[in-house]
Amino acid sequence: MSTAESVDGVERVQLGAQVYIYGYPLVYNLHEIDGFANNIASLPFSAPYNQFGYARELLGPETEFVSPNNDTLYVLAACDVRQGPLVLHVPDTGGRYYVLQFVDAWTNNFAYIGRRATGTSECEFLLAADGWSGEVPAGTRLVSAPTGIFMIVGRVAADGEADLPAVHALQDQFTITSVRDGGPAPATPGAPKPDPRVREDLQWWERLRAALVSFPPPQADARLVEQAARLAATTAESQYVNPDPDLASAGGGRGRGTAGQQKIEELMQGACQGAINGWNSAMHGFDYNLDHLGLGTLDRSDWKIADRTEAYATRAAAARGGLWGNHGYEATYRSAQFAGIS
Repeated sequence: MSTAESVDGVERVQLGAQVYIYGYPLVYNLHEIDGFANNIASLPFSAPYNQFGYARELLGPETEFVSPNNDTLYVLAACDVRQGPLVLHVPDTGGRYYVLQFVDAWTNNFAYIGRRATGTSECEFLLAADGWSGEVPAGTRLVSAPTGIFMIVGRVAADGEADLPAVHALQDQFTITSVRDGGPAPATPGAPKPDPRVREDLQWWERLRAALVSFPPPQADARLVEQAARLAATTAESQYVNPDPDLASAGGGRGRGTAGQQKIEELMQGACQGAINGWNSAMHGFDYNLDHLGLGTLDRSDWKIADRTEAYATRAAAARGGLWGNHGYEATYRSAQFAGIS
């Protein structure tokens, strides 16, 4: 579809809000991944693409990134396998808990490596784009990524400040190298770049368009892709640079994004209404991945949200309130809200 369809005012808001909720995790996640690789993210450490960055201190409430934990030290890597596979080396942690959580561009947790999933022995893994058909080296396990860019969110257990030197020594042994020569991975252009000519009130939609073109969703999402197409968010060349009036009204503007953002905030508020004695659990807040469940994941109905509309909404709320959160079978997240305490 070359441009946005003519729709009335009410339908514009509804359509824009639905597509915003659907695309919010993709846009926000790529922003954080690319920001981490370019040292402009909300975390206090960074690393270029295809290299690990290591948090050397336990994170506290001063950290701007959403909901960091402070009983582990982070080991993070923004990965890009579009130019070829990478080799991941993990050390023998001697039984110490760790997890490497693999998060695709859409925020789906698609693989796990760590004590629960693969044990704590030293081992290597080949990280490749989904559909890669090359040879996997002997003794190496394959991890297929559904999107060419993804995030490895690693956590290594730390028993307080006195334990940090031991964890630092382990962190340094988590490495990523090129499959070609064992050296540093090749440079990468990183996340798709929006057209800089797009005006401010349409920039979010332009970022969505660039991301959708680069990382198309599964066929099961066809209905939402069709809705995005009505807003010109699926075209190879941006139509937001010089938009016609219908597109400017139906696809963009702060009104459409505001309606979608308000709905996400409402979903987060609703998740807090089932509190018991002030406590909430996000045990099933990350069950929205329905299509690419690989190494270390549990591909079972009790860990999947069968209704895709509900899954899209849950995914958006999870990105807003707890980006890069684990499935409940890997980690449990509990929060408390108490009122009237003096």
